[in-house]
Amino acid sequence: MPDQIGNPPGLKCNIWEQCAYAFKLLQGGQCRTIALEFDYIDWHDSRPQSIMDVLTLQTVHPLARLIESLKLAGMYDDTVIAIYTLDGGRAPAGVSSGGEGKSGLILAGGRIQGGYYGDVGVAGDDGDGHVYSYSSPDPATGAPLGATTDNSGRLAGAYVWRTVMKSLGVPDALAGSFPDVQVAPMDWMLRA
Repeated sequence: MPDQIGNPPGLKCNIWEQCAYAFKLLQGGQCRTIALEFDYIDWHDSRPQSIMDVLTLQTVHPLARLIESLKLAGMYDDTVIAIYTLDGGRAPAGVSSGGEGKSGLILAGGRIQGGYYGDVGVAGDDGDGHVYSYSSPDPATGAPLGATTDNSGRLAGAYVWRTVMKSLGVPDALAGSFPDVQVAPMDWMLRA
């Protein structure tokens, strides 16, 4: 596993250890749900290829091993893995406190339909950082929506929450009883 890049330098991320402990707890029947938190780095503006390479390796290797272990244990078909990203950086001039977005989501596991939906890209340079473009999937169909460079095209977190709850078998009446999530789950992301 590569060293973390940034401040302080040289740290090893511990997400693979968390995934290993999570698997052991699940396999041993100690719990049914686990939440892990991984704080990689607070990096602003440009994202050199070296940072993206390290972040990719530090995410993909533990995820692949966790999926492999779940499959070998016969647990994969009943699994939902949700990886949420937060912010991803912001332009200092925007004083946005993360309002520029750049958040992402990975859903995996036997209850999730595979696919790649939506995208984040660099649309230009604003003088002190990047202008990002966002292309979200249509919550009803999964079809790509047009790219925007402001937050108007972002997919509301309520859709993701409802989808994850449905994938976990939470009754829709219960999941829908909360005022902040009065949306339909994205059924096209789920295996029947």
